[in-house]
Amino acid sequence: MFQQVLLQNVVRTRQKDCVAAACVYLACRSSGYPRLLDEVAHLTHTDLSTITKYQATIQRHLQEEAGAQGGAPGISVGRITPLDLVNRFCWKVGVAGSELHCVHSVVGSLMHFEVFDGLPPQYVVAVSIVWVRVLGQMRGGWAEEEEGQGALQPVRLTREEVKQITSACYAAYETVHTMFKTMRPALQTFVPDCLKAVAGSRSVPTGFDQLGCAGVVKGVGKKREREG
Repeated sequence: MFQQVLLQNVVRTRQKDCVAAACVYLACRSSGYPRLLDEVAHLTHTDLSTITKYQATIQRHLQEEAGAQGGAPGISVGRITPLDLVNRFCWKVGVAGSELHCVHSVVGSLMHFEVFDGLPPQYVVAVSIVWVRVLGQMRGGWAEEEEGQGALQPVRLTREEVKQITSACYAAYETVHTMFKTMRPALQTFVPDCLKAVAGSRSVPTGFDQLGCAGVVKGVGKKREREG
């Protein structure tokens, strides 16, 4: 693709690195291994707005060329869904095993109910990871497949760690925070069975400002701290 684009002078520019990055993006998308433009720009150290423009130009040219030859469309990139990104982004932040299965479940529920349908797919993955990590810590970890019977545990996840998650997912921290708060009232609807009891607790944080502090403690939140 890259050689064809250069030979046909599809994009008139001296920025061959950006042309190559745009071709990498299109090749991944058309081959069934979707990558975000943000990912490609970051990994190739190229300008996001430039490769966004170039990939659109290249894609249009290839489709027009195929149409002129009477064949099928030259390239089809399809639509990236949150489920396309879950495994890769979870791996980047160390989510695996039962925790990974729970993230898949939450992402699937959010897609089913079209809760954040207008937002980029990486945001759905980011907020799902954060919620599963919060509830998993309150549950006491993933040693048991069934819901634990003991008291709820403190949330150790800090805002800095949340920023690391959002950064790994190429998502804006404040937007993910808004999504986190949006999910809170109906949280039990979106989580798998092993997290439903925890999700129904009054101690579940309502925003990132309650993460990584002593306020979210076993079972009763700040009330017990004040009574002490």
